[in-house]
Amino acid sequence: MFELSQDEQTRALYDAREKARWDEHARMVGAEAKGKKEGAMLRELEIAKNALAMGLPIEHITALTGLDIETISALKAGE
Repeated sequence: MFELSQDEQTRALYDAREKARWDEHARMVGAEAKGKKEGAMLRELEIAKNALAMGLPIEHITALTGLDIETISALKAGE
């Protein structure tokens, strides 16, 4: 069984290490979520570009991708 030292200094060091580990874990989870969100946005933009190339109306593309009309219009203008 794991027993933690009763020494205050040792306990404080342990607590600081555990906090640092949890902080790092939280940063990694946040970075992963951000990456997934950015990847999903890039995918939706690619779908919108393809749909524009196929001649679909902007209203249909907004329903398909969830992108707003302004974003799709900007993509269309950039073709």
